[in-house]
Amino acid sequence: MSLLEIQTLENGAKFYRADLHIHSYGTYASYDVTDTLMTPEKIIDEAIKENISIISITDHNEIGNIQAALNYAVNKNILVIPGVELSTSQGHFLMYFESYENIRSFIGELNISVDK
Repeated sequence: MSLLEIQTLENGAKFYRADLHIHSYGTYASYDVTDTLMTPEKIIDEAIKENISIISITDHNEIGNIQAALNYAVNKNILVIPGVELSTSQGHFLMYFESYENIRSFIGELNISVDK
């Protein structure tokens, strides 16, 4: 089968550009981000400009910018997946959730040390 034949097959699969590991700026965002332009709104605007359809703001041990991102994404052509990057003794651990309520409940059960 040729590449052309494969490309014309109707298989139901769709491909989307995504970035599922983005850090943002702010009081309750990644402690190591100093770029003040990395707000949820600017991140979403830039993702849309770059034709990225799915993003996740996964700040270090923080979820403070997720709700703003979800709110800003309403009626825009982008999917925001709530996420967080947890610092562990074994390294960083990316986690994704179905909803903001789910991630908030999960984070509420954690004890994150002051030294992150």
